[in-house]
Amino acid sequence: MCLCHSVSRVADGFYPKKNVNINIDGSCYEFLGSAFAVYKYLDTQKRMSILKAQYNAIEPPNALIPIIFSGTKNEIPEFTDKYDIKVVEEQQVGDMNNKNSYIDKYIVKAMTAKPYFEQILNALTLQDFNPSTKTIQGSIGIQPNPFLTWEEGNEISIDTNNVMKRGIQQMIEDNYDGIKQAECRSS
Repeated sequence: MCLCHSVSRVADGFYPKKNVNINIDGSCYEFLGSAFAVYKYLDTQKRMSILKAQYNAIEPPNALIPIIFSGTKNEIPEFTDKYDIKVVEEQQVGDMNNKNSYIDKYIVKAMTAKPYFEQILNALTLQDFNPSTKTIQGSIGIQPNPFLTWEEGNEISIDTNNVMKRGIQQMIEDNYDGIKQAECRSS
């Protein structure tokens, strides 16, 4: 499994974005200022909704859920003790033998029981996902597992993407301050 997404989330904390370019049905827009703040809010709501929907799709009440998260060497033991998390694998970001590239950040694969994961979900706030104040809880994700089928995961993705898209379209229709027409780029 590639840890690229988690590593890019770590980098987000060092270089916070101030805008986003969005393509909605072939029309492109740049969201700046207050529009970008609302976009980040919608994105955070989407991420929290994905976690909650994945949690709800896992039926056994005491299922062991494979999770992934990132944190510093000091944060990890406190977090894992609080939520009875069993670490399976820990990978440091960067080369610890090179002082110039040392980063105190680790990507952790672990297991936790469904009731403990529910406690994590219930404690999540919008600030947990803010790149400048991001917490270990805000980095958590559920790994592929036998309790969550591909179809369920796909349905969750489609549903949450549609909610986000409707929110963005509403902002565009309302001429929300900070939205500019932009050139569409392929990536």
